[in-house]
Amino acid sequence: MAESPEHVLDDNDLGDETFRRYRYQATYAAILALGMIRRDATIIELFAEHHDDILLKQQSGRFNAVQVKTQQPGGTAFKSSDEEIRTALGKFIKDERVFGNSFEAYTIVTNHQFFKKDNKSSLYFLIEKAKVATGAEPVEMDNRLSGFINSFLRDHNKGRKRRTALRETMSLQFCANSVSTTVFRSWKTFISDFGIR
Repeated sequence: MAESPEHVLDDNDLGDETFRRYRYQATYAAILALGMIRRDATIIELFAEHHDDILLKQQSGRFNAVQVKTQQPGGTAFKSSDEEIRTALGKFIKDERVFGNSFEAYTIVTNHQFFKKDNKSSLYFLIEKAKVATGAEPVEMDNRLSGFINSFLRDHNKGRKRRTALRETMSLQFCANSVSTTVFRSWKTFISDFGIR
């Protein structure tokens, strides 16, 4: 018996795969939008593909930026070094640079999974190291976290105007050295506001 066309992607039509990825993003946005009808909802407006994949306006008047990253079934877990993740973080930097203190949170969501090991390839690991470094009694930043920040900066600033690259590098370098302020307002705020789902 032949398979039903509803369950089989057309290998010759790139639109099938593209739409499958956008469908996850649209579904995630729809779920958030449905949450807006709850009495205790904090989201008052939702914008799709406006500065970020999903932009949420909160009752406070501030925003949450959401980047949606999709992966084919059976694909590898997202690592902090993946281009998709670095691009999402770069968008968050741009949001903060352009709009200042307009954001409450930055979130990366996926239909797949994030790499989970105790090393710098794991966003979970990096976030935990940043929380320790920016806690009530800050400690020296873990060299794997500062290495990630420096590597990210090198990649993020390639081909950029020297003045812009220098300003953003100084913002994040200051964070790496003192763990107090950065283009993300502060790592303490950024880490508490940043989520991966």
